[in-house]
Amino acid sequence: MNAFERLSGEAKRVLACARDEAERARAGYIGTEHLLIGLLRVEGGIAARALAELGVDLEGVRASVEAAARRPAPPGVPLEQTPTTRTRRVLELAFDEAARGGATTVTTGSVLAGLVLEEDGLASHLLRDRGVTVAAVREVVTRLAELGVTEGRDGGGPAG
Repeated sequence: MNAFERLSGEAKRVLACARDEAERARAGYIGTEHLLIGLLRVEGGIAARALAELGVDLEGVRASVEAAARRPAPPGVPLEQTPTTRTRRVLELAFDEAARGGATTVTTGSVLAGLVLEEDGLASHLLRDRGVTVAAVREVVTRLAELGVTEGRDGGGPAG
């Protein structure tokens, strides 16, 4: 199984949303901030639920990202939506986080933990500014799993 196949359906949608968000912002790259917005946009994901419990909302994050973002490329300039080094590192950390918990599927909860663990990206700073720690993420994600909230390779939601 390749790495992409190990992503839950929601995690795959997060990556698509991150790409869309980068395109919308005319960023020319997919940064950690775009991943964070993607996590918030995929409402069926564990991360969106965890972030809501931790008091992080889409509009507040989007406003902070827009305030901190680089200047957008002018209209008409073709853009390549390439993940940044930090974004690639977040995904590596997400795979590590899933393995740490004994999971074969990488969920949005693992991606969220990766965002917090990668300490230099804009998303990590935005989350820390809102009091989000990796310990808090792990605690909420574990509790959600105990309540039966799951993600599968084809999507997820409450188990049962």
